[in-house]
Amino acid sequence: MKDGQPVMEFGNMNGSIQAYSHTTHLINMIDLGFNPQASADAARYTHSQSSTGPGTVSLENNLRALVGAGMQAMGHPVSNNNPDVGGMQGIYFKRDPSLPEPDQQPEGTRWAPSTANFLFSLGPPVNGVYRSASDPRKDGHAVGW
Repeated sequence: MKDGQPVMEFGNMNGSIQAYSHTTHLINMIDLGFNPQASADAARYTHSQSSTGPGTVSLENNLRALVGAGMQAMGHPVSNNNPDVGGMQGIYFKRDPSLPEPDQQPEGTRWAPSTANFLFSLGPPVNGVYRSASDPRKDGHAVGW
């Protein structure tokens, strides 16, 4: 939410790395300007903590090819295993004030929350642009209308 209006919903499956993945997607989209699909597509990594020394970094294959050797040369333990980073799905909404207001529902009816209109469960729809994403690492697809 921003200024009381819906902006984005997203989630990343895979229990143990969800908090890290959600933070990564927020940084990608808010700080780096990625759209949701670019964030879902971006190479990711995981880090395993160690109480006896530096933890091991597991880089996805394409990321390891770019920076793995350099990280190892700096002394970072890098795993050769492709990490399971889960899968992200999300929808970003940007209201477009230049578009006309949509028709209102008859008085007394309410929008029921569902996957099709979850952004509007607090009221009638507003016009704008939706950008959706589905992580290519998992099954799923992005659909809009």
